[in-house]
Amino acid sequence: MHQQTPTAMHSEALRLNATGFLYRGIVKNVLDSTLALFAFIILSPLFILIAIRMKKDSLGPILVKQKCEGLKGHPFNMYKFRTHELVETGSFHGKKYVLSETYVGKVLREANLENLPQLFNVFIGDMSLVGPRPNPINMTINNVDVKEIVPSYEVRSLVKPGMTGWARVNGYCGPTRTFKDATQRDRFDMDYLRKASFRFDWHIIFKTLPLIKLA
Repeated sequence: MHQQTPTAMHSEALRLNATGFLYRGIVKNVLDSTLALFAFIILSPLFILIAIRMKKDSLGPILVKQKCEGLKGHPFNMYKFRTHELVETGSFHGKKYVLSETYVGKVLREANLENLPQLFNVFIGDMSLVGPRPNPINMTINNVDVKEIVPSYEVRSLVKPGMTGWARVNGYCGPTRTFKDATQRDRFDMDYLRKASFRFDWHIIFKTLPLIKLA
């Protein structure tokens, strides 16, 4: 992947910030909050059913939160449905607890529903419906800071992270474990920043809908 110089990255950041300000900075914020509230109301019965089934399936909270990088690198708590539980293993003298995926968690993950609580993040302004997927604070890959692997990594923070995104619908979802994953995600994220528009966002949303399996 072609690596940009700091000067080139700064120039590109200013250009992306200026050209997309009207849509990303004003119109999109209003649309995000409105659509997130509408979706939350429509899906509230599903939220209730998931919560009831989760409580019957395993012990623990319904929601979990993860500290992630948001707009301009500011940290925020990203919410998800809990998909794991602590399970006791080993003998009496060698007991230990490990994370084990729950039955409901497996169903939610396979149906791509575990991120639905992020509608709340969108409503309060931490996230957008569409944007680069949020990464954990100070993310590393093989103990190497992701900013050293991807020089343009910080440019992605010019927009809010999204529930779905251009990288997501192109197959780059879940944990980023390899250098290749990091560079490929960055390629799609930068492509999104260049193309971000009302039409392109809806294109991504419509490509996301078939990934959600409600039955």
